[in-house]
Amino acid sequence: MPQKASSKGSAKPARKPAAKKLYGKTAPRLWTPPLRPLNRHTSHGYELASFAELIGEPLLPWQRWLAIHALELAQGGGYRFRIILVLVARQNGKSSF
Repeated sequence: MPQKASSKGSAKPARKPAAKKLYGKTAPRLWTPPLRPLNRHTSHGYELASFAELIGEPLLPWQRWLAIHALELAQGGGYRFRIILVLVARQNGKSSF
């Protein structure tokens, strides 16, 4: 019969869980390109992403992309889009967005 190894002195150091690898693409197949380069002055999406991190719920890459593009500002200062259509498969973070 094989003998069991003693657990004394053979304790393995605790390992940090590996970061979950994300698959897929951030940008969708079909979307409306921005009128100008998007930055903190031309989109409120950056503020949304910063706030989500502040409260401990960071956005997934596709959610961050959506926020930045959906909250694009028009030249007059209002939002560019009045209606935003988002189609996302099940269990991908629609509710948390």
